[in-house]
Amino acid sequence: MKKFIAIILSVLFLLCACSETVENTSSVIEESFSSKEPSAVIGGGGGPVPSDAKKAYISNGAKYTSAIQADALYPDSYNSELTDGSVNLSIDTYNHESLVGFLTKTYSVVIDLGEMNDKIYGARVSAYLDTDAGVSDELEISAYYSSDNVKWTVMGMPKLTGNKQLRALNEYECLTKNYISARYIKITVSGNNAWVFLEEISVIGDDEEKAATTFNDVVDDVYA
Repeated sequence: MKKFIAIILSVLFLLCACSETVENTSSVIEESFSSKEPSAVIGGGGGPVPSDAKKAYISNGAKYTSAIQADALYPDSYNSELTDGSVNLSIDTYNHESLVGFLTKTYSVVIDLGEMNDKIYGARVSAYLDTDAGVSDELEISAYYSSDNVKWTVMGMPKLTGNKQLRALNEYECLTKNYISARYIKITVSGNNAWVFLEEISVIGDDEEKAATTFNDVVDDVYA
């Protein structure tokens, strides 16, 4: 009888230990994915980024695919304005011609760099914030990278580079500690209201900066 009781107690102890292990593991996973640290890299990367690395916008002129099209009132001409390399910091209204407007609370875009680049270490998003006309004044942004446009790894969560300004363009950025090798960069933007307004999305790399593009450049490329 004592032997039987001892076996029962042993089994109960093992079950409790397993349950605690699963619970602890779950909390660790949840904590790692809820981290708001913009420099954190979840997944692999290259060597460490040196302090004297070039901070170049290597996505200027790159093609991209949006999950939804811009609203006709605030169009994205030839699907090119978000990577044209031009940032207008004087914007003070959502009606500004430089802004691209999306009637959605969640927007995502995939930028194709055209080839693999192993010196990527960040992403930057220029967004307009306002409290008028249903424009989002709070954004949560995430950046991902991929070599094949199928499997994605989290790069980080771009954060405001300064104090939030309403009726103005705001810059969000994340920088990784290690280089990333990728061809595709995905950005997701979640707002707190009906509209999301963006001006520019940039991929940061320790490389030569791509030249900014003009409207004429885009038209020539489309009709070449």
